[in-house]
Amino acid sequence: PLILACTDNSGVSSVQQKSAAKDTLLVVGCQEKINATVGKIIEIRLEAIQGTGYQWLLKGEFPLLEPIQSDVLRYAPPDANEAMPGRKGFQILEFKAVKKGEGQIQLEYRRTFEKGIEKTCTMKIVVE
Repeated sequence: PLILACTDNSGVSSVQQKSAAKDTLLVVGCQEKINATVGKIIEIRLEAIQGTGYQWLLKGEFPLLEPIQSDVLRYAPPDANEAMPGRKGFQILEFKAVKKGEGQIQLEYRRTFEKGIEKTCTMKIVVE
C-alpha cells in the first residue's frame, strides 16, 4: 500500500493510506492536502472522544464530495482494544469523490446543542 505521512499544525503525525481491499483512501489526522480520483471513497479519521457529545461536522457544502452515512456516528478505537465512552479514539467520516476540481473542506469538532467550537480541521481536497 501507498503511505504518505505528514504533520498538521499541532505536530501530530498523520497518515494517508490507500487500501487495496476496497477503493478507499484512509486519512488519519488533519491533513494539509488530500488527492483523490472521482469514484474514490475517502475515509477521514479524526481524534474524538466518544460519549461526550462532541462530533466532527462538515461546515457548509462541498460539491466535490458526497457524504456517506452522514447521519451515523462511527468511531474506531485508538488501538486493538475496544472503544469505550470517554476514551480517545477516532471519529470516522466517509465521503465519495463525485466531481473533479479542488477546494477546501472545513470540519468542526463541536456539540450540536452548543454554539462554541472546540477545534477545527481544514483540508485542501484535489479530485482528478
